[in-house]
Amino acid sequence: AVVIDVASTPSIALYMVWRGSPAAVVISASHNFRTQNGIKVFRGKGSKMFPEDDVALTKIIMDTDYAQVKALPVVGGQVDAAAEARQVFSDFHLRPVNSWVKGKLQIPGPVIVDPANGALTGVAADVIRQVVGCEVVEVNNDAASGNVNTNGGVGDLEDVEVITRDDIGFKSHRSVQEILARRGGFGAVFDADGDRFYGLVYDASKDAVLVLSGDEAAIHLANHLQATGNAATRFVYTVESDLEAGRKAVALNLAPTLTGVGDKWLLRQALGNPAEFLVACEASGHSITKGVVVKRDGAEQEFFAGNGLKAAVNCLVATAGLPAAQVATPFEKGHKKGFTVYYTQKPMLRKGAALLDALEKVARKELAALGQVKRLDFADEPDMLYMAVYEGDAQRAGVFIRNSGTEEKTGINVRGRVSDAAFLNALGQVLSFELYKAMKNPEHPMAKAEVTVMQEALAGGTVADPAVPSGVHKERLLKEMTKGNLLARSKAGYSITEHGKQCLQSRLKAAL
Repeated sequence: AVVIDVASTPSIALYMVWRGSPAAVVISASHNFRTQNGIKVFRGKGSKMFPEDDVALTKIIMDTDYAQVKALPVVGGQVDAAAEARQVFSDFHLRPVNSWVKGKLQIPGPVIVDPANGALTGVAADVIRQVVGCEVVEVNNDAASGNVNTNGGVGDLEDVEVITRDDIGFKSHRSVQEILARRGGFGAVFDADGDRFYGLVYDASKDAVLVLSGDEAAIHLANHLQATGNAATRFVYTVESDLEAGRKAVALNLAPTLTGVGDKWLLRQALGNPAEFLVACEASGHSITKGVVVKRDGAEQEFFAGNGLKAAVNCLVATAGLPAAQVATPFEKGHKKGFTVYYTQKPMLRKGAALLDALEKVARKELAALGQVKRLDFADEPDMLYMAVYEGDAQRAGVFIRNSGTEEKTGINVRGRVSDAAFLNALGQVLSFELYKAMKNPEHPMAKAEVTVMQEALAGGTVADPAVPSGVHKERLLKEMTKGNLLARSKAGYSITEHGKQCLQSRLKAAL
């Protein structure tokens, strides 16, 4: 077995292809806290496993007598390839065909690198220093602590467009605070396993930090590729993306393709027709363009991966010389908002389930006020409910409900025009409460802790430091309760929201 120790997810996929290995396994918390580790399995050309692979592997496991496997003698050994894998990863990004940089990229800087205390610590900053001609500063780089995705990283940036000095939710976000302190710079922000990238730019006119998600990055990348002669036309984005990103792609004479959530569906599109593929993205920070790896035997091979570092370097190239507002807004943005219920009983939201049908009826009835409503089915995600609203041939809005594949949550997401924001948000709130009542797992330790915190907040008004039951990850709980709109955070502490009061009343009533 080849062991690489701590390394980013894209570097594992890349090293696997470089070495010619048939498979790779990664243990990663992705963009989550370290208590939420999972397993990623890679195959073939460095791609994640698709459903048919899952079925085949499951059959092999179920047909295998583990007692026989356990009785087999241990053969072979371990090869420590950590240093070699890091060098392969760095070399990949320093090739102009992958970085898009010739010589040194001259930009004002500084570039603030935030590896989220994760696998790109030391790696991303080192690569970026070699391709730009400005100061590079690394923050949030205590990988040895194991406190991944804390005090920074991409997780807190989702659905955020502008961050001011007074924004209490970002007082401990180190890359944001570094840019505000310097009143300038470009932030290259990653998640702990390095497959996501968000950009940050300082807008002096607002004295604020503007946020660049995967959608905005992808439009910049597409613009640059077209300007440098790339004739490919396939623009792939997920239901998570801003609908206006797809419209902008059409305006660029690209052919947009909509997929389910997750970079593996983007990769499937890229691998299925690489000649036509230009760029793929989703709002949460995955941005994918073609790379070229020179393998150990000297042969070249196309390489596609959710790779935060490549996206960051390419974005620095594509946005060089642009004012902050244009960097953050390469297209007229639409409305995006998520409504999340944590610690849910996910099997309740499966294709054909009564709850899914009930939610569809509610959504269909309300959305009819905006136009013609159609349910779109995605083979990639058969359990996802996606309702699209059309005006003629143009999609006006979209609402989708799905279980997260990486977190203990189920979400309602609304997408559409800014002018429809209030309507879509009201629908999202209604659906969110229905999900909370139906799907919340009352026996989950975190769900029980939610009730304790909400009761304290209800009794005490604003609570500076809520009490949390022993054994519960306090930072995670408070962050997820805030994201789930059960609590609101201010300088004084945490207070219960109207939605939180409604949900608490429902929980207490159900417990009677």
